[in-house]
Amino acid sequence: MIDCRKTWKNFVQHLYFFYFFITFSMGIISLGIAFAAYAKTRKGLIKYFLFFYSAFTLVVGTNLLLTYLRLNVEQVDPNLLQIIDYLEAFVAKYLLMFTTPVFIHFLIDTPHRGKKNAVFGVITLLAFSIHHYFEFVAESERVEFIGDLIDRTLFFSIIIYALLLGVQKYRTIQEKDGKSTAKKVLILIAVLLPGLLHDVYLNDYSHLRFFPLLYGGFSVIFILHFTQQYLHISAAGPPDESDFDKYGLSAREKEITLLILRGYSNQKIGKQLFISLNTVKSHVRHIFEKLDVTSRYELISLFKHRDTSQE
Repeated sequence: MIDCRKTWKNFVQHLYFFYFFITFSMGIISLGIAFAAYAKTRKGLIKYFLFFYSAFTLVVGTNLLLTYLRLNVEQVDPNLLQIIDYLEAFVAKYLLMFTTPVFIHFLIDTPHRGKKNAVFGVITLLAFSIHHYFEFVAESERVEFIGDLIDRTLFFSIIIYALLLGVQKYRTIQEKDGKSTAKKVLILIAVLLPGLLHDVYLNDYSHLRFFPLLYGGFSVIFILHFTQQYLHISAAGPPDESDFDKYGLSAREKEITLLILRGYSNQKIGKQLFISLNTVKSHVRHIFEKLDVTSRYELISLFKHRDTSQE
């Protein structure tokens, strides 16, 4: 009977490690795709996502490492465990506390986001310092409990804050792909909210963790989003005259836009039209301003979506 219980416990522990490993692997793939998309487009949205998701990856990665060591290494150096515990409980968690609202502020283009980011930075730094005091200076268990309660309440409040801002953004999104992605994210957070509440307040009483599901869900959602939006943009069909008239492009700008849609570089456009590279760059800058895009990929995507909506 005792052997059966031990075997079952060992099986559950290995299953738990596999659960962390799968979600962490998905996250690494998601980060790789996000880095590739950012290198290609330099979009601010992807940059801030990378800040947020790198912190989230550190949280999951340190938990994965702790689970592996406790499961597979009989005698682990206590100093090593303390270092990893510190990375998880302080460095990773507080980075996630800060980068979550920063990412949400950029995502919804909230007014005065610089000032709001600064406020959250100060709050996070204060909480980080207070947590250090309660954990390493105060000797009373009651004081440590109060410190943990403040820390966890702040963390969960940031989750609720991000969710409410996401709902606010969802109501104003007009673009179909963006609205679909936002809907998936909001549903995922709403479904896992009770589990996240458990992770924040009941983690001392249960080994079960739900945040890797949120992490893995983000991986799937944003892998699909970045791949569709930035990495697999097919060439758009030639726009008609009405498309150009709508944006107020000049005859020369129309020529250059068509060549961009055909994949021509600035140098190749210059040779094709017998104009200098600086002249090409000047025209491209004006085209971007008129079309309200910041890169060739956004321009191609703009006409791609036009074609799709007309089918």
